[in-house]
Amino acid sequence: MLTRSMAAAYASRVKINAVAPGALETERSLANPGFPHAMLHERIPLGRLAEPRSSCARSWLSFITGR
Repeated sequence: MLTRSMAAAYASRVKINAVAPGALETERSLANPGFPHAMLHERIPLGRLAEPRSSCARSWLSFITGR
């Protein structure tokens, strides 16, 4: 919401962008039965969590949605 508000306020002078890091699927999250896997999968537009091994720039491109 902050990004949208700033973009509306300053659109004539500057471009406003934001990067929001997503959730990672880690060994710790997989081992934790209380980790909210289903809730996160429902809320993430792509329906999947990132994996630590996909942290290189090329792999992260598959997570860009434009939202």
